Amino acid sequence: MLKPKMPRNRVRKTSIGLHSQELMPSAVDLAFIEKNSIRAAAKLTGIPFTTLQRYCRKTKDVNRPVRLTPHYDVNKIFTVEQENALVDYIIKCSQMFYGLTLLECHQVAYEMAKLITLKFLKNGMIQDSLVQKWLYNFRNRHPRLSLRTPEGCSLSRATSFNRHNVNIFYDKLHDVMLREPAFADGTRVYNLDETCTMTVQKSAKVLAVKGQKQIGKVASAEKGTLITTCYIINAAGNSLPPIMIFPRVHFKQHMLVGAPTATLGLATPSG
Repeated sequence: MLKPKMPRNRVRKTSIGLHSQELMPSAVDLAFIEKNSIRAAAKLTGIPFTTLQRYCRKTKDVNRPVRLTPHYDVNKIFTVEQENALVDYIIKCSQMFYGLTLLECHQVAYEMAKLITLKFLKNGMIQDSLVQKWLYNFRNRHPRLSLRTPEGCSLSRATSFNRHNVNIFYDKLHDVMLREPAFADGTRVYNLDETCTMTVQKSAKVLAVKGQKQIGKVASAEKGTLITTCYIINAAGNSLPPIMIFPRVHFKQHMLVGAPTATLGLATPSG
């Protein structure tokens, strides 16, 4: 028989362990110094009777310091500083275009735990289910992290975008501005970027009979053709009509049906 699984987002139903560090000493003093009963002190302070009774028994041993708050941190795998260091490492990897998957994050955390010789690694105490729970709670504790789908970036582009090359670009732009002061006007500085547009767009979800394995929808082709689309905008925020370059020898005007107004259509065999 399968055991029921505990919910990940468990709703707390008791107030055990929620007392403050200042409330518990006052409750213990109220129970012993003022000669009141433990049950009366628990009723006055709002602390559960069994909790206050347990701490009152601890205070009888005067030979050692008594901790009057719950020590839940003893069950943590990593400290706050260690988790922050792990988060910074994950963010730095993503910023360097080498983001870590969930499995790789688990492996990094496991290697980090082995370096600091945690007690949870002894006798094979780490299981797959425990790892999944830790990773789920780890992401909840650090909302800066989110599971994203990265875009492909070539190694040449990733390595070329560095401080040296960017400084060269802006140094040349500064020289041009000094040579031709009229270029300092934002309406004369334009930026062009290109993207790919598919001739066959991904269709939205439709209603169909339940149980049918494959649902079809009529389109111009099963696989679309990539069209190079260029967008041009200046520093003042004004934009030019887009340019669409089709992979054909001759351009036909009907190719721009449904395109934005004043779109320029071109054709080239290589696309």
